[in-house]
Amino acid sequence: MQAANDRVIAIAQIETKKAVEHIEEIASVEGIDALLIGPNDLSVSLGIPGDLMNPIELEAISKVAEACRKYGKNFGLHAGEGMLRKFADDLTLVMCGTDTDIITKGFAETAEMVKTL
Repeated sequence: MQAANDRVIAIAQIETKKAVEHIEEIASVEGIDALLIGPNDLSVSLGIPGDLMNPIELEAISKVAEACRKYGKNFGLHAGEGMLRKFADDLTLVMCGTDTDIITKGFAETAEMVKTL
C-alpha cells in the first residue's frame, strides 16, 4: 500500500470561483499533492469567460499559488505559454496542449509528409 501511495499523486482541480474562495481549506487537506488550475473553466466561473489575463483571473490564480506555497503543495496550470510564463516562478506542475491540439498537430504533420510522397 505504501509503495502504491508513493507512486500515485492526488490532484485537486481548481476551476471555480467557489474553489478559489475555499482554497485554504482545500490546500490544507492531507493527501492532496497538487492543485491544478483550469484557467478557461475558472474564467467562466469568475464571470469573465475566455479573458484569461484579466486581473480578476490573475488574482484568483495568485491566491491558489500562495496557498500551495503555504501548505507545501505542487502548483499547476493547464495553460498556454503566456500564462505559464507569468506564473513560471510558482509552477511545479505544468500541463500544456490539449488532446485536440495534439491530435490536430499530428494530423497536420502527417498530411505534410503525405504531400511529399
